[in-house]
Amino acid sequence: MFTPNPDEIVIYGATADGKPFRPSDWAERLCGLLSSFSKEHRLCYHEWVRPLLIGKVRSVTVGKRLATINPPMFQFLMDFAATNGLQVLDEAGLKELLGDEIGNTTAT
Repeated sequence: MFTPNPDEIVIYGATADGKPFRPSDWAERLCGLLSSFSKEHRLCYHEWVRPLLIGKVRSVTVGKRLATINPPMFQFLMDFAATNGLQVLDEAGLKELLGDEIGNTTAT
């Protein structure tokens, strides 16, 4: 079960009119910018940028600490969300938007 984290924000993968953002793998592609491969040759997402599935909506969770550690990347992610009309939600905003659906959230 997913619980909103006060140290993270979420780029929610639905546009203002409620339609899912396309392409359907956008979250994985965006997170891939900071990913790396492990010794076992498996893709590993960065600890501060991970894809997330909220109900049926693909989203990205971004650690707030990224704003301090890598400001240009953090700004790129925020600009991506703004340019594409995606909502950027903190813990309170996520709880308000989703209400009872919080328990239907998984990391992808």
